Amino acid sequence: MLINIPIVISLTSLIVSLLLAYRTWWLERFKLDFEMIKWFGSNNGGHPIFLWLYITNYSKLPCSVLDIKIYNERNGQIAEGFGTGNKKLIATTRITERDPKETYSLDYPVKIEPYNSVGGYFHVFSKFGFWAYEDDVIKITVRTSRGTITKNEFMDYGKNIFRVWQYRDPSVDVKIDTRSDGSIIHYLEDNDLN
Repeated sequence: MLINIPIVISLTSLIVSLLLAYRTWWLERFKLDFEMIKWFGSNNGGHPIFLWLYITNYSKLPCSVLDIKIYNERNGQIAEGFGTGNKKLIATTRITERDPKETYSLDYPVKIEPYNSVGGYFHVFSKFGFWAYEDDVIKITVRTSRGTITKNEFMDYGKNIFRVWQYRDPSVDVKIDTRSDGSIIHYLEDNDLN
């Protein structure tokens, strides 16, 4: 039986090309993950809620975070928020009289290089105060230039910076030690806004 060498070479190159195409697709596919580290917001609507997110790009290609949405439904009441646009002032601290230090959220869009991470405060506007999200599991959706990822995150009292300050303040009489389900709250050791 004679083997036609050009056909063998063609089939071999086709198989190699398919394997390389699959490898390229695998490395360049959209793969993103995020973790919420801490958060805080105003007691009333109209002011941003700030989420400290750590977003990791596991892809070979860069992407940009275009916007972030939060959604919660509690007792039939829907609370939503949307974050996009320029950075927002979080806090101003004075180290000296002359040098105030201002802390801002990140500007949208936020570029994330390949195999890299970005961490910081992302602002989200909601007509509801933080109370509409606190002590509940909410949906956080991160929309990027390459795709969207949605995760359910628990908006824990212990990760709310204002609650941490309140809990540690000796002048506050009423301390929240348990969640609505009766479980014990473990507050962050880090109570800094930065």
